[in-house]
Amino acid sequence: MRSKNAVRLDCLQAEHFKIAKYPLLLPLQNLFSSIIAHSYIPQIIMSVQIIPILKKRGLDPTTSSNNRPIAITSILSKILELIILNMYGNLLQTSPNQFGYKKGVGTEMAIYALKQVAHHHLRNITSIFLCYIHASKAYDKVNHFTLLCSG
Repeated sequence: MRSKNAVRLDCLQAEHFKIAKYPLLLPLQNLFSSIIAHSYIPQIIMSVQIIPILKKRGLDPTTSSNNRPIAITSILSKILELIILNMYGNLLQTSPNQFGYKKGVGTEMAIYALKQVAHHHLRNITSIFLCYIHASKAYDKVNHFTLLCSG
């Protein structure tokens, strides 16, 4: 984890855990072992703070479409995430058709896959039905209270 990240809701940073690593090691190990054993994460660890980040300098910050929301998680949830990825990361798989939030792929790969499917159907003179969903404004349309309270 990088030091000097944003201060989280619990007022803790990665630096706190790096400096005090040995005295905290056993209590953290017990906490995370209990979380994994009981499949329960306390609400305080699950809490996030959503902060709007301006997409481009010079845009009106009061217009929601000019902001990109980011979620600041607690440092304990970040540590738990790293532990789970370290323990079970090799067992986690995604669909080959997933292009977002995946290392090494992006929109270019999605466009390439779409073109390959379209070319295949054009060559074989078969029908193709496509649906495009533009979800860039989806965040503005979501009931944020319901979204944050579910779980």
